[in-house]
Amino acid sequence: MRKAILKKAVFIIGCVVRSIVWVFFLLQIYRFRGCDQCSFLVL
Repeated sequence: MRKAILKKAVFIIGCVVRSIVWVFFLLQIYRFRGCDQCSFLVL
């Protein structure tokens, strides 16, 4: 039981970390391009 909970927790943490890295990566691209049209995607 505890092992299943641990596995689910690791999976959730992995998804959160991946989404944070993805958002940071996209923000870096937008900043690099200086793209005003992309700002609506951030919202």
